[in-house]
Amino acid sequence: MATVTYPVFSGTNPKSWLAQLERAMKANGVADNNNDKRLGIAACHMGPYQEWIELQQITKWDNDNTKREALEIASKRMQKPGEPVEVYKAALEIIWQECDPAEMTDRMKLKLFLNGLSPMIRMSVKQQAPVDINAAVRLAKVHSRAVRDEMKPEVSSTAKINEAMAGEIQELKQKLEHLEKRPNPPPVPEHTHQSISNIICYYCHQRGHRQADCKMRAMHRQQGKQLTWNRPR
Repeated sequence: MATVTYPVFSGTNPKSWLAQLERAMKANGVADNNNDKRLGIAACHMGPYQEWIELQQITKWDNDNTKREALEIASKRMQKPGEPVEVYKAALEIIWQECDPAEMTDRMKLKLFLNGLSPMIRMSVKQQAPVDINAAVRLAKVHSRAVRDEMKPEVSSTAKINEAMAGEIQELKQKLEHLEKRPNPPPVPEHTHQSISNIICYYCHQRGHRQADCKMRAMHRQQGKQLTWNRPR
């Protein structure tokens, strides 16, 4: 039974984690040639990278190349949603300080930086093939800014909306005041009905009735005569 607690990788200080893990294995009597047990202990204490050993099909933990690859995997740090590129790079540099400079080369730093970028800009930055990490940082900033601008809502801010509405209200008030100041139109004279005594029948040409009320027209209709009438001159 282990008497020394094995450290769990927290996402930072990978070199320190590896050194503590080696010391804990020795303190707990884990033999250097007991690869299965050493790999199992390492895998169970790699935090979010526990499945890495199986995926890489690693069979020996004491191999220097294996430890270097484990250090690379352990030092991975993904850019968090909404995290600025500068903050993400600064967090990586803190982790890289714990690594062996001979192992954490500029090429390795560039690879880790690109692979950890947000999925929204990762491929677009990689496709431009930056030659070093400084170029990668510049490209990542440009693409991050473009993504932010594209995702900005088209709706104006509340202040702008209120300002626009206030302008429209003021314009309506001015139009209303202008209408109120206009002079009233002159009254329309009421229609004067023509006196019945002045009406002339279009049928008999006599005054005092309309053709619809003409007795002569009614009589001629009963007699079957052809009805003829003209507008009086």
